[in-house]
Amino acid sequence: MPDQNFLNDNQHLDIFKDLIDQSSDAIFIVHPDSGQVLYANEQACNNLQYSRAELTSLHLWDYAGNVTTPEEFGNFRDQMKTIGQRRFETYQRTRSGKKIPVEINVRMIHCQDEDYLVSSVRDIRRRKAYETNLINERNKLEGVISTIEDGITLVSPDFTVLYQNSSHRAKQGDQVGRPCYLAYHGLETVCEGCLVAKTLKDGKSHKRQVEALNAEGRLYFEVISCPIRDAGGKITSVVEAVRDVTRQRLAEEALRESVRLRTDFISIAAHELRTPLAVVIGYAELLEAAEGSEEFTPEEKKEFVKEILAKSSALNKIIDELLDLSRIERGQKLTIEVSSVNMLELLRKIWRSYINLFPKYRFDVSIAEDMEPTFTIDAARFTQALENILNNAIKYSKPGSFIHLSAEGAPDGLKLTVRDEGIGMTEDEVERIFEPFYRARPDDPTVRGLGLGMNLVKHIIEAHRGQIKVESIPLEGTTVTLVLPRSPLIPST
Repeated sequence: MPDQNFLNDNQHLDIFKDLIDQSSDAIFIVHPDSGQVLYANEQACNNLQYSRAELTSLHLWDYAGNVTTPEEFGNFRDQMKTIGQRRFETYQRTRSGKKIPVEINVRMIHCQDEDYLVSSVRDIRRRKAYETNLINERNKLEGVISTIEDGITLVSPDFTVLYQNSSHRAKQGDQVGRPCYLAYHGLETVCEGCLVAKTLKDGKSHKRQVEALNAEGRLYFEVISCPIRDAGGKITSVVEAVRDVTRQRLAEEALRESVRLRTDFISIAAHELRTPLAVVIGYAELLEAAEGSEEFTPEEKKEFVKEILAKSSALNKIIDELLDLSRIERGQKLTIEVSSVNMLELLRKIWRSYINLFPKYRFDVSIAEDMEPTFTIDAARFTQALENILNNAIKYSKPGSFIHLSAEGAPDGLKLTVRDEGIGMTEDEVERIFEPFYRARPDDPTVRGLGLGMNLVKHIIEAHRGQIKVESIPLEGTTVTLVLPRSPLIPST
């Protein structure tokens, strides 16, 4: 076994000894057979809190974290004889038992016919603390980013996906390590107009809006790219944030549509009011001019009065609808004044009036005779709702076509159906049928109205605690189904 003070016996190594004693890394020389420390420099003594004499009386397993028993040392030594050199991280135990993290670079060195294990040990406590702080900060940042609904991805200069937040992964799947153009667009090359490419080229942030289609319809996204630079200002990656602005866009479009509908409504309402008013004024002027003269027969004058009354009634109806709409838009519920009504008689009265008023249409009427006739409803409001439905059926159907009417009993109530053979509606039009001011086929000059009818119908039926359903097929017709309870009132308890 070599003398533990072998370096002191070689005066020509004094310079070497001074150098290693001044090293900021701990240096150990260990005997490969016994595992005893033959030499430790001053830094090694400082790190482990031993004097040199104390440290050179220890074995490697007395302080090393990677080798804790003589058997483990034997295995470690055999590995070193084979590979010659290793670099790894572990820990060492100080005199007080404290564990300090270290990075070890160990070699098997042959000198003067002997083998020695020479280790350079670097105290990495500061580095580990710095890494821990970085990990903590990264975890905080990831925690914040994970709460963001925007999809965020980090892309390298070669367009490889480096990172995705949870929102982006949920929508796009885990694509880390793949080219972004392949992962998100299925392309073999960079997408045309790619914001990442623009940012890499000019070092600036860029923004654009894109559209996409899925099973639910059209989606709108706002995409922003921003460069990430190192300390020298070089772009190391690009952050791309994708924000779903579909709701915002749809809300903006709905607002614009609402403004347009209201503008159209004012124009249409003025026209709808002016037309019957012109008739009223015209006939009134004729009657005034004919006062005391024989220009018109009594029958003609009676017809003028009849026309004035009819148009005045039409004006009154328009005004009532406008007042109802005003109440609804102020958040007030549509009031109903209920009474006991014979529903069979009321329905027959309405059918007969329409059969007489519209002889060019064929009415197919079916009323179940065994239906319980007595209902508690607001007869005027119910008539208003049913007339609006019938008027629409006639308005959107050609003369000569059928208007099918049926009424039958429902559980504690009535099921009423109006079906026409008119132009029908698309799914989008059906979805909007109850919106105030909305008119199907607004560009058709033959179709008149304020676009209030079905909105009022819905509120009237709901005020009676009933239900309304509209089904339609373009070019085949529309079916409106009402289900009305026998009484809308809540029984007292």
